[in-house]
Amino acid sequence: ADDLLGRAVVPFATAWRRGAAGGSSAAMPFKLRADDKAVLYVGFERTPRPDQLIAYIEKADNLPLGDAGRADPFVVVRIAELDDFGEPPDRSNALAGRAAVTEPA
Repeated sequence: ADDLLGRAVVPFATAWRRGAAGGSSAAMPFKLRADDKAVLYVGFERTPRPDQLIAYIEKADNLPLGDAGRADPFVVVRIAELDDFGEPPDRSNALAGRAAVTEPA
């Protein structure tokens, strides 16, 4: 089984601009959403194709511990346009609530 350690969101405009510098850009830090002490260093590179961008993880600091080697730890880096609240506009939040239940007959 895999072990998700966290997510980092990279604004699309930032990634595109950094990749446009030519070659690979110097990696820059992005904090994980669940733990502000955990940081991923992500670099960007444009390809010859005009609609393609490469993201690479240079290193990570202070990632939360997984399950002591029984799983493959991973993180998710998402490049997305952000809304006025700094969130991807297509983000969904599952809220706990009471389900409507029909009484038995």
